Amino acid sequence: LMTQTTHSIDVLAACHQSFTLESLARLLSSNIEAVGAPHYTDEEQNIATQVQQNSGATGKGLIVPTNCIEITEKEFDGGSSDMGDVTLVCPTTTLLFPTFYPETDYHTWSVAAAGRSSYAHKGISTGAKAQVGLALDLLTSSENLKAVKTEHEVLKKQHPYRSFLPPNTRPITDWNQKDMAHFRPL
Repeated sequence: LMTQTTHSIDVLAACHQSFTLESLARLLSSNIEAVGAPHYTDEEQNIATQVQQNSGATGKGLIVPTNCIEITEKEFDGGSSDMGDVTLVCPTTTLLFPTFYPETDYHTWSVAAAGRSSYAHKGISTGAKAQVGLALDLLTSSENLKAVKTEHEVLKKQHPYRSFLPPNTRPITDWNQKDMAHFRPL
């Protein structure tokens, strides 16, 4: 103030932490257990082990636990998405069925390579079966639906949603304009 220095703050994004509903997670977990883990061929196991080792990991292959992570073990579940905001507005849980090679890092060549594999297809298909089971549990049982809604109402009272963005924040639409002008013709 004495030096007449000024500053401005541009808020680009803001996200709430994610919250998981135990009632919804347990229903999903029971469906994961009912569907079971995908069955992988020896070739899929060998490819996974090679990719893991080339990524600097030990190379354990495709081991897929089908258990529910205890919510108390994961008090804060951050990440760079708006998923946290969604969990405060709508009952939500997360399904993580592997579609990339375990022991490898996100946002790497190994994750991209796994996306077109039979292994990823099996993970997606198996996860979809568990999600369908969850949907049926909610559509056919008023008790299940009521438990989820009740738990979500409690969560909303404990953590009322409010955006972390200032009221007049506008989305940045020209952020990648230079890159897009270069790459769009390709």
